Amino acid sequence: MMRLVREVVSKVVLTCLMCTTVTFASSTLPSRTSDGGGVRVVVTPKPHNVNAATWDFEVVLDTHTKPLTNDLAAASSLIDDQGRAIPAKLWKGDPPGGHHRKGVLQFPVPSNQSAVELRVQGVGGVDVRTFRWNVRSQD
Repeated sequence: MMRLVREVVSKVVLTCLMCTTVTFASSTLPSRTSDGGGVRVVVTPKPHNVNAATWDFEVVLDTHTKPLTNDLAAASSLIDDQGRAIPAKLWKGDPPGGHHRKGVLQFPVPSNQSAVELRVQGVGGVDVRTFRWNVRSQD
């Protein structure tokens, strides 16, 4: 009986440890904001684990001066800490047009990164907007 209890307890402990160690980006990664060209862009990384197929970034665009017509998946790339550009896989959100858009950019998960940078080109006439996070230090 004691052997069975020990096996169950060890499996529970192992499961808890695995759940706490696979987190790549916690919910504490802050939103980053870029204002320029009459357009505000706010990007928030969403939490995921290393086994996830994608890393999602919530994006909110607001303006009162011009329509937001960019193809955000085509205009966005994730830069790993080796300087490699990873193109967005998908934009799931509001279609082009209007003054307010919200959605999620999905990227393949970069492996073992200490920092990542999201670059969005051409929104509001701004050549490149850069959003950077230090992943390991949770900044």
